[in-house]
Amino acid sequence: LLAGVDGTRRALQSVLTYQQVLAAQTATTGAAKDIEPIPRPAIKVLHEVEARKLLAPFGLSGPRDQLADDADAAARAAQALGGPIALKIVSHLLPHRSELGLVRLNLAPADVRQQAEDLLAQLNTHGTERTACQLLVQSMATGGVAELVIGVTNTPGYPPLLMVGFGGIFVELLKDVAQRVCPVDEHEAAAMLRELRLFPMLQGYRGRTVADLQAVIKAVVAVSDFALASQHWLQEAEINPLIVFPEGRGVSAVDALIVRLD
Repeated sequence: LLAGVDGTRRALQSVLTYQQVLAAQTATTGAAKDIEPIPRPAIKVLHEVEARKLLAPFGLSGPRDQLADDADAAARAAQALGGPIALKIVSHLLPHRSELGLVRLNLAPADVRQQAEDLLAQLNTHGTERTACQLLVQSMATGGVAELVIGVTNTPGYPPLLMVGFGGIFVELLKDVAQRVCPVDEHEAAAMLRELRLFPMLQGYRGRTVADLQAVIKAVVAVSDFALASQHWLQEAEINPLIVFPEGRGVSAVDALIVRLD
């Protein structure tokens, strides 16, 4: 799950500087688009539910999920969704939940109530107010053939810097990323994917299932468009992981985080 926007920043900084990317990017990456600006959010850190609401108009969606305020509500949501279930704490105060042990995966609906109680009790360990948190009950994204990360960093006075790579929890370990300055069109998004060392995995390497490359390309362009629409307030954004399904079945933004400039 989400390695954190800090992970995206470190992955970007460890590969190339902004100036190097800009110097290497000799061609225009995408035609200018008439993109309506997104209003500046009131809070600095938008957790995944709020982040996906901003990303959805650009064509990015995630698994079915429901927010719950307590363990009983979480159990009812799990029964309605059906298993397997991912159970997470969502809060503006806790952007790096996996590192804190606040994510539980592959749960049977019958186990969600107890796991929810455990997660809520664990908040005391991190000194986080219970009222600042909710439970997110989410259908697990099964049947994926790859996990990618799409991230963007934004420095006032410069175009946003976009990256895509193999992600999940391994984004910092693999550092298999490609970068471009926004805007990025479908042609350039496809070129970014071809730069990845593990790109053959998406093409069905050694009998693996072929991934939905067109859906990945559209997702990369969507994040570029989002970055341009939010450039006046955006600091960083990340989708990690983006689950990629077999050809023709699309992608799913399982986790997302957006951070606003101060």
